[in-house]
Formats: sequence, structure tokens, C-alpha cells
Amino acid sequence: MTTKYFTVDVALLEELGERLIGRRHIALAEIVKNSYDADATRCVVTIRSDQIVVADNGLGMTADQFERRYLRLAGQHKRQAEFSEVLRRRLTGSKGVGRLAAQFLGSQLIIETLRKDDDEKGVVATMDWTEITSGGDLKDFPVDLQVVDRRRLLVGKPFPNGATHGTRITISNLKLEFGDKELEEIGRQLWSLRSPFERLVRTNESEDPKAFRVDLDANMESAEKAFDRVIEDLTTQVWRAKIRGSVTKGRTSDLASIQLEFTDGYPPKAPEEVFRDEVRLSSLRWKSQRGGADVVSSMPLLDGVEFTIFVYKLDSRQRRSVSLADLKDYLERFGSVALFDAGFRLPYYGIDNDWLENGSDYGRRLSTSALLPSKWMVEDRYMLDLPEPRRLFGYVRISTNNEGTVARSKGAAPGEWLEVQSGRDRLVDNAAHRQLQALVRYSLDLYANRFRSRLLRVREQERDVEPAARKYSRLREVLHENRDALPDVVFERIEKEAVDAERAANTSEKLYDARTVVIAPLAAAGITALAMTHELGRETRFMDAASATLLRIADELGRPDLRKTAEDLLGSLGRLRALQNLFTPLLSAEDREGSDRLRVQAIAREVARSMEPLVPGMEMIVAVDDELYFPRAPLAAWSAILQNVLANSWNASLASDEARVLIAGFSENGREGLRISDMGIGGIDIQSQDRLFDAFERDLKVSKEYESVAIGGQGMGLAIVRMLSTNYKSIARFVTPHGGYRTTFELSWEK
Repeated sequence: MTTKYFTVDVALLEELGERLIGRRHIALAEIVKNSYDADATRCVVTIRSDQIVVADNGLGMTADQFERRYLRLAGQHKRQAEFSEVLRRRLTGSKGVGRLAAQFLGSQLIIETLRKDDDEKGVVATMDWTEITSGGDLKDFPVDLQVVDRRRLLVGKPFPNGATHGTRITISNLKLEFGDKELEEIGRQLWSLRSPFERLVRTNESEDPKAFRVDLDANMESAEKAFDRVIEDLTTQVWRAKIRGSVTKGRTSDLASIQLEFTDGYPPKAPEEVFRDEVRLSSLRWKSQRGGADVVSSMPLLDGVEFTIFVYKLDSRQRRSVSLADLKDYLERFGSVALFDAGFRLPYYGIDNDWLENGSDYGRRLSTSALLPSKWMVEDRYMLDLPEPRRLFGYVRISTNNEGTVARSKGAAPGEWLEVQSGRDRLVDNAAHRQLQALVRYSLDLYANRFRSRLLRVREQERDVEPAARKYSRLREVLHENRDALPDVVFERIEKEAVDAERAANTSEKLYDARTVVIAPLAAAGITALAMTHELGRETRFMDAASATLLRIADELGRPDLRKTAEDLLGSLGRLRALQNLFTPLLSAEDREGSDRLRVQAIAREVARSMEPLVPGMEMIVAVDDELYFPRAPLAAWSAILQNVLANSWNASLASDEARVLIAGFSENGREGLRISDMGIGGIDIQSQDRLFDAFERDLKVSKEYESVAIGGQGMGLAIVRMLSTNYKSIARFVTPHGGYRTTFELSWEK
């Protein structure tokens, strides 16, 4: 038997360069990444009509390193090493094909490199790709390698920042022309190769030894400064909302954190506001509209992610240093959300590819998001506020090397982590990629939801005081805007009804103005009566207790004069109760006492059901015996009590991991009633609970991110509960919770 071996046609190098690189800015990016991996702090790309030079001040290579690393295609050095030698940067490459980038740009290549820790020798390698002959063997392709005196490589051409070490690659006999248009495009791509946001805070190398700067020498200094001014305006001056997200050790924690920041006046009249949210990676679901399976994973597939996205609505009144036209032009060409792998941008993720599909979904005019949970419910078509790519500028940072390392350490199967495709411009479309898409898209959907919530609050505030006639006028305006979409008969009928309604509203408003003079004092008296009724009730309870004490002391001491004083006090108390009745809202006997005793179970279930739209996601369990009845009172009284207590439970549960309420009946020690327990944060100080039943007292502080979904908040709920319960011969109080619950409210009455 004869043993044979594979051979590799030398033409494969050219084929790989064309297929794996594809575009000139990707080729330059691959060379620059090698400088970053070599611990350079500066890389200079010089482009002239006849050659390209890429020089850095990295660690450089010895002849042995050059032969083992550079001349070995698809080597595993970067995957095995994982981090750079000195600065411990996470290495950007792992496929070992980046060196083909030079061959893609030009046919002749000279590499000059000086190793930092070698004071004597340097390396010069020369390659001529025109010597590639189809049919020749790759191992026979000649590379002229010389070891020279290092001083030869420094004479007249030091490495960037005056360094005496680094690598310089000279590419000549260029395959493509570099005109002004091509140079401008390459400049923008290289300036954005590292995150544009880092350009704004970069310092010189002496202040930050780990900094990495890429400069383009193509007589474009003014263009680069203009680019920096645009980036500065977009990230510090003109944004209206900022979205931030992060995943830290996500394969263990399964959590992603998201923060939304809205500026003051966006939308108009809305205040500055911050929302925060946490979402489980394993709960995210992503179904692409471009076809394919609904890729779902029941486990977290991301370990480390960070993203920042700015949202814009540009107008001429915003403070800025460049023209509005320049900002709009930049967003038109380079907006959307970019993706950076180990600090370097993957070219695919830009304005033209809509990788988050917010552009296509914006055009589809969706109503609600399939990603958001029910706690962010908004009763409106909030997805109409989903920002299209040209209103966004942001980045997502990942490290595919780190993702692979962590995933393999946890026994993940191949394909269960983020990976770069062989073309080096995008990620492999697997379940991990879909989870990343879903996470970032979740944040955009949450932005749309919270923006619409802010808008609705402003509209409600305006409409609370907007005359009805003006509302009908706006209805007519909308009707005329959509005139062409309606049949003539329908349009004319709606128009007539709207005109009649506007006329009637105007008449009603005039009558209202005339009646206000009479009604205003009565309304003020009613408000005063409500407050006085509550205060008088508290004072009469105190006087009851004081009178009883005086009578007991008078009898113990045998003091008839003191007993007479106590009896006089009781007489005054009776007159005070009669006076209180004058200020009590006028209720009929039926309203005050109730015609029947109502079943607790039925009312509790009905109130819980009616509250469901207001408390999405909160589990309400009713465990009440069918034979438990309230004291005689109107249905409205018991419903009001239960609604106010459940609203408090909802507000307390907004920041809790578990939103659950138990409504349980009881009968013990001659009393019966119900207890409402929740899992909300904070709990109640039982000893000082009385103050919570006073008007305008608020113990629970709802954080800003939940204010838009909180109920009430004026401090009147428990005051109303105490007033109603007292009126109808029951006691409202908080008691010690049991069964793992954090707060328990009790309403009881005599059997």
C-alpha cells in the first residue's frame, strides 16, 4: 500500500482572499485588527495612488514568530492564546485568515517588523502574488525572508509615536483605484472601526496605555475633524432618548438590565424621566419576518453584552456645532445600531440591513410588541412609535472569543454561542444570535411603549381641561384629513353629527360658565364636608374613650361632681354627632345602611376581575367561604374598600419579584371578615399604622420607572377605606402577615 498526501493549489490564496474579504474597507480592517492584537496603541493607514502602508507601534515579531504565525494559514494561535501578551486585550481574530487582506488589496507585499524585546535584529519579508500560478503547490510559493540589523528599519521612517518597535506593511501594485469618493468612504469606515463613542473620550497614549487609535493619512484631516464634530453632537447634544443595556455573566445569571432615559420635553410637555427593567434571556422569543424557524432557547446563550442606543427627532431649535443637514445626512447613511466584536465593528450591521427589523416593522404599522410582558401594558397602539433605523445611532458590544470560551467551559454544544461567519462581516445566524437580536429589539419596543405612555399622560393632562367643543373641532380636523378615504355619504353624515355636537358643546359650556358662580361654593362646601366628616369621626372616637375614663374615675373616687362633668361631656358628644350628620354627604337610609347583607366571595371575585386590566400579571387568589357576608352596606362601599386595598398591593408589588395577592376569609374570636395579603416590598410598621389612614399620608414610595403604571398615589386611598369601614360598623387595620406574605390588611366585623 502506498501512502499519499493532500496538496494545496497556490491559487487557493487568491480565491480565499476574494471570498473571505470581499471589500476594501474589510481588508484594511483585518490588517488594523492585527495591530490591535499586537498591543499597538496607534495604527496609521497611509493611502497613496500607488501604495497602501499600514504601520503600528505594537510588539512586532521575531523571524521565528513570523514563520509560525504569519506563514501558517488558519492557525489557532489567537484562539488558544485568547488574550494579547502585555495589555491583556481580548484577541479579535480566531480564523487565521486576516493576512489574506493584504493580498486582496495589492499583488506585492513588504512586511517590516521589529520585536520590542529584541535590541539587535529585525525582519523583512517580501511576497509577490503575481508569482501565483494555477496548478502550483502552495508549499512552493516563495516568501523572501531576511533578518536584518534593526537600525536599518528605523532610518528615516520610525514607527508611529516615534516607537522603535512595531510592524509596517507596504502593499503596492494595487488592484483597485482609490478616488476621492472611495477615500471618504474608507475614512468613515476606519474612523468607525472602533466605536465612534470612544473617539470622544480618547486620550493620548501616555495618559492611557491601553488606548488604541486608528489614523488615516490620505490628506483628509478636515474631513476627520468634521466627522468627530458630527459624532459629538449626536452623542451629547441632540438626542431625545437614550437606551442602555447590559448582560454580565449571562449564562449564569440569565438576566439583562435595561435603562431608558428621556429628555425633558420629549414628547412636548413631558418631564425628564428614567425607566429601568430586567428581563430573563431565556424568556426572549424572536421570530424573524424574513422567514425561517422561530428560534427559541429555554436557556441563556449570551455571557457578556453591552449596548447604548440614541434616539433622535432633529429640529432647527436644537443646540449643535454642525448643520442640521449634516446630522441628517450622517443618520441617513450611517444610522441604526452597529455591532462591535471585541471592540471592532462588523460591517454587515448598518443602515442597509435592518438586522433588528425595526425598519420593516415600522413600515408594517404594528400595534403591540410580541416581546414585552403584560406589566408594560399601554392601551394604545404604542408600536407606532417604534423608531426606524434613521432615527437611531448606537452600538452593541460583544466578544465572540469570550462567548465561545465561556460556552465551551459550560459544556455547550457547537452552535450555541455567538460566532463570526467566515466572511468576517457578520455573525452566524444561530439561536444565540437570535437571542441577541431579541434582547436589543426588546429595548427598542420598550422605548416605543414608554414613549407612548408619556405621550398619553400629557394628552390626558391636556384633555382634562380641554373644552368639549375643542375636542369635536379636532374630530372634524381629523375627518377632513382623511376625506379621500371615506365614501361621500359617510363623510357627510359624520360631518353633520360632528358640527351638531360642537354646537351643542358650545351651548353647554356657556351654561356651565353661568352655573359655576352658584356651583363653586357648593363644591367647596362638599370638599370641606368630606374632610370635616373624617376629622370629626376621629375626634368623637377620642371623646368616647375620654368620657368612659372619666365616668370610671368618678365612680372609683366617689366624686358626683366629676361624674356630672363626664355626663355633660357625653351630652356634648351627642350634639357633636348630630352636627356631624349635617356635614355628612346626604345619603338615603338605603344607601347608608344597605338593604341586604352582601356575599363577600361574590364581591371579592367581581372586584378582582374588574381590576385585572389595571394590574396586568398580578395573580389574585380569592379563598373566601361561600357563607361569609358583609355587614349591611351598599355594594359601592365594599367595592371601593377592596379596590383601594388592591391598588395599594399592586403599587407595592411593582418592584417585587412576585406579584401575588391572597384574599382570604376568616371567622375567629367572635369576629369575621377578610384579609388581603401581598408580596409587595416594604411591609407595614404595625405599631405606627394609624397615621397611614390619615388623608394625604403616603408611606410607599413608587420609583420613577414604575410611576406610569402605578395606581393613584395621592394618599387618599386608606383614608377612604377607614371612613367607609367605620360608617358600616367594621374595623380596617394592618395585621402581622403569615405564609410568606409581606403585608396583610384586615377588614373585620362582629358576627
